[in-house]
Amino acid sequence: MTLVRVNPLFDLDREVDSIGRMMNRALQNWGLGGHPEMRWSFAPALEVEETPEAIILKAELPGIDPADLDIEVTADRLTLKGERKSETRREEDGMFRSEFSYGRFERSVSLPATVKHTDASVAYRDGILAVTIPKLEEDTRRVTKLHLNDQACGVTS
Repeated sequence: MTLVRVNPLFDLDREVDSIGRMMNRALQNWGLGGHPEMRWSFAPALEVEETPEAIILKAELPGIDPADLDIEVTADRLTLKGERKSETRREEDGMFRSEFSYGRFERSVSLPATVKHTDASVAYRDGILAVTIPKLEEDTRRVTKLHLNDQACGVTS
C-alpha cells in the first residue's frame, strides 16, 4: 500500500493562484491588466522541519536574486521578505503568455521551539533557501517542580 501525503492548504493555495490567473486574464481582456498593482502576489512554498538540535526552514524561491531577500529571525519567529522581479518582454509578431507570479512577498512563521537566533545560518542553492536555527539547550527550557511541606509553609496545628 502506498502512503500519499495530502495537504489541503497546498491544494487551496494552488486553486487561489489559478483563480488569480483567470482574473488577470479577464482584466487584461477588458484593458485593465498589466499594471503591477493588478497582479496577484507571489508567496513561496515553505517547509519547516524540527530535529533534536535545530529548526530547519526551506523556501522555494526560484528565479529570485539573493540580494532581493530579507531574512529576520527572533527567538520564536522567522520572517522572510523579498521580491520576484518581472522581466520586460514584448513580442511584436507573435504572442507572449506568462503564468509566472511576480511581486513582493512576506511570509512569517512561528517556530515550534525556542531557538538561538544569533547562531542561525543560511544557504541558497538551486532556488531553495535553507535556514538552520539551533535550538536552545534543554536546560534553559526545563521545568523544575517545587514541593511544599507543612514546615515550609509555617502551618501549625
